[in-house]
Parts: sequence; structure tokens; C-alpha cells
Amino acid sequence: MNSSAAARRTSLLVVLALLGGLLAALTVAGAPARAARPGVLTPVGCVGDVDGGVPVGHACAAGVEAASGLGYPVVSPDDRFLFASAFKESAVLSFTRSASGALTYRSCVADPPAPAGCTPAEGLGEAWGMAVSPDGRDLYVAAAADHALVRIRVAANGTLSNGGCVSAPTGPCATKVNGLRYAYNVAMAPAGDDFYVAASEDRAVVHFDRSASGSFAARGCWAVDLAGCAAGPGLDSVADVKVSADGRHLVTAGYGGSVTSFTRNRRTGSLSAPRCLTDTLSPAPGCTTTPLPLDGASGLALTRDGRAVYVASSYDDAVTLLRRTSAGTLVGAWCLQDSLATSGCARTTGGLEGVQALALDPDDDQLVTGGSGSAGLVVLDRGADDTLTRRGCVTATVSPLTCPTKSDGLLGIYQMAFSRSGRALHVGGYDSSAIATFRRTVQRAATRFRAARAQKIGKLRVSARCDARCDVAVTGKVRVGRKTFRVKKVDLVLPPGRTTRVRVTFRNAAALKRLLARGARPRAALVVKVGNSAGAKTYRVKVRLRRR
Repeated sequence: MNSSAAARRTSLLVVLALLGGLLAALTVAGAPARAARPGVLTPVGCVGDVDGGVPVGHACAAGVEAASGLGYPVVSPDDRFLFASAFKESAVLSFTRSASGALTYRSCVADPPAPAGCTPAEGLGEAWGMAVSPDGRDLYVAAAADHALVRIRVAANGTLSNGGCVSAPTGPCATKVNGLRYAYNVAMAPAGDDFYVAASEDRAVVHFDRSASGSFAARGCWAVDLAGCAAGPGLDSVADVKVSADGRHLVTAGYGGSVTSFTRNRRTGSLSAPRCLTDTLSPAPGCTTTPLPLDGASGLALTRDGRAVYVASSYDDAVTLLRRTSAGTLVGAWCLQDSLATSGCARTTGGLEGVQALALDPDDDQLVTGGSGSAGLVVLDRGADDTLTRRGCVTATVSPLTCPTKSDGLLGIYQMAFSRSGRALHVGGYDSSAIATFRRTVQRAATRFRAARAQKIGKLRVSARCDARCDVAVTGKVRVGRKTFRVKKVDLVLPPGRTTRVRVTFRNAAALKRLLARGARPRAALVVKVGNSAGAKTYRVKVRLRRR
């Protein structure tokens, strides 16, 4: 049998095979050669304000109290609950989530005088943007009219209670913090020890430390021209704020047409080196410009590796892709505009009129858009080069768009949230005073993995490939006598359809090399996990280490 036939047999039978006596490789096929991409959205239902007042064709059958202006959904880290702010009621509601994502009302807190059934919580006037702590025990809510930040405690059963507030000097809370006028949005750091509040009237971002108990304290602020704050260009009418998954960057978007990126210290949470980007029609002091549309920048979506940032340009009816350079600067790369827009993008698609909200699925495979003008959702596949291709759409029951799937509760979309599993999407329809829920198909990515059975220390590599974007995690160890040397854990996001070689290194590698120089020939036991939110395959392989 020749070497090519052996390789084919290895792939089919999933066994170890020697290649020419020099290189032995492990090849495993985890699924059929090509699996269908996920993303089909099926309506589960919606919940809305019991008092109605919503245009015909947009109201929900299921009604709850204190839900007027319901529109900002946040899913708990364990997928058990959904929290949503009701801007017009100055309230925050909690819901339990079923396996399908369907919502059942649980609890409510509201600004005094609270509606019947709601617990009073000072500072929630025009509550909007929220963030939940990683442990799921606290919500931090930005309230525009009260210029405040409010902590809401979350009990084990999802019941909400008042945890105190801080506000700008003109706000109602006892503790005053500079930079919170018209507090609009909140972003939590990945570790949960810091969070950030964007305030559009002060044109500022305020940094708060968070303790393990949930208490918080202001640590600094950045603003365009606010006394007591460090300079932060490009924060005009700031509407959205996000922290990258690796915690190294904070990004803001403002209706003034600008996007600002800060470098973040992962240990202290402090921000530095603000760099902003505006479109050529909306220049701002201290910002560079791009010909791509950014006017009315209202929503952000960051990929997990932090290298791609998508911006909803609501006034331009467009989605703009920004890429992060090796120096950390964001530069314009590509854009997609509504079919009737004149924003200068080479690519067009229907349904982007007034686009306000963006949501990336947990695997970074798809971007969903929603807006104030289209009364619907557009599902876009994300390519290996970060550009977007239309997959499908969902429209409101009454809408000018033509889509095969229709749903109530989609009028005025400003915020959306995927469940952590990616199997459900919750959409806030502010003008419908509703949260609409969709079930989403998620399919396991087909994976392949290879590792040579004998490799040189310092040049150890494994190769992995997925037909859809997926994660690869490498752990392991090697024993030499009584000593154990552990692999430095590797966590990577793999682009779809591309074989990626992953370097594997060991802790205390110098000592391991000395033992190899004395004649030791140990085998490293590697554990490689490859997959996406629908499931992962674990490969275990032993690799003999050699010095040369």
C-alpha cells in the first residue's frame, strides 16, 4: 500500500498510521464532510405590556404589568433567566426561561412610586442599558432620566430586589458620581471585577470597580470635555459600550458618528490610549476619519478574538466592519448598506433601514441585525474574511419587508440577546413594548485533527480544522520519572474551512529539555477539544518528544 492510500485509509478508519516510517499522524473525522450552517430562526412567542397601546400587528398575546417600553433583554449566565428594562415604566423585569427559550414573568423592580406588584428601587427613572455579573447575582442598570446607575440583586429563583444606586450631582441617589448624566448603557468586564457606564449627555464613560459581594465604587472617567475626567475623544452622544472577550479593549459607539477604542488594563480595569474613528461627514477633534458610514453609530458587536468590530450606522442604514491593527487601532474595512440607502457601500441587502441593534451568535458565525425602520431581523453569515452574506430574515406581522417568517413584537428593535448556548435569540421591540423569542438551529461543526506521533521539543504542533467557526483548546502533560510538566493551555478561535497549526509549549520547558538531553524519551499526553456551542469532540493523543 502506498503512502497516499495509507492516508486515505487512516482518514476512513480513524486509526494511527505510519507515513514513510518518518512521520506518523493521527487523523480523525468528527462529522460528515460538510454540515449545514446554523441560524434558522423559528418564533417561540412574545411577551408584552398588558395595557396595550401598540399598533395592530405588533402586540403580543402574553401581557405583563409594568412593561411599557420593554426593550433591552439580557440573559443570565446560566441561561435560566431573562432580564429586561422597561424604559417608559422606569422598571426592570425578570422572567424564567424554558428549554425552548419561552418566557414566564417572575419579578419586577421600579422607580418610586412603583406600579402594583413591583418593588421600589430609587434611581430607575427611564431604565435602559444593563449588564449582569458573571455569577448571575447582580444586575447593573443605567437610568437616563435619573442620571443614575442602579444595582439590582438577583435571588436564586430570579426575584429582583433593590441594591442601591449612585447618580450624577443632579440625580436622586445619595452617592454622587461625576459623568453619569443621561446614563445609557453598561458593559461588564469578563471577570466581573469591573464595569463601565456610558453617559450620552456628559459624553463620558465611567469606570466602576466591583467587589465579590457585588458592591461597587467609581474609579475614574473619560469624557470629551467634562471637568474631572480624562480626555476621551469621540464620545459624543455615546450609545453603546462593549468590553472585548479577552478584556484588553473597551469600545464605544456614539450617535454623533464615532467609534472610540480604549486599551484596558486587565488587572486594574483602567483605560488608556483612547483612539477614535469617525466618518468623513462627521469629523471630531482628535479622531481619524474613514469614508465608510458611521453616522448614527448606535450598536456594536465584537468578535471573541477582538479583531473585528461591527457597527450599526442607523442614520446611514448600514453595517460597517472595522478591523483592529497590530497597534490596536481600529480602521474601516468594509460595509453593507440597505438596498435603498446611498451610503457608498459596494454591497447591499434589504432590511437595514434604521439599523440599531447587532448581535453575534456565541460561535461568531452569524450576525443578526434589527432596527427602528425595518420592523424585522436580518440574519447574515460571517465569512472567513469577516464580511457578511445574507442568510435570511424575519419580519413583523405588519411590515413592508417580505420574509417567509413573521413574528409579533418586532417594532422598534434597539437590543437583542442570544442565550449562552446560542439556541435562542431574544429581541427587544421597544415600540411594541415586547420581548420576542426565537428558537435557533445550532449544529455541531465537522472537525478534523492531526498530530505527528514524534515531534521535537520546542516545535510541537497539532493541526485542527472545522467546517464552521469553532474553538480549539489544548491541555496535557508529560511525566519524566517523578516530575510532571504541564502544557501551557491554548485557547483559539478557528476560522471556518481553514487548517490551523497550533503551537504547544510546556511550563518549565528548559528543565524538560535538560532531561531529554540526558536520554529521556517521554510521551506527552495531549487533550485537544475542538467544537462549537452545539458540542465539541475531544481528541486524546500521545506524542513522543525528542530533542532533535
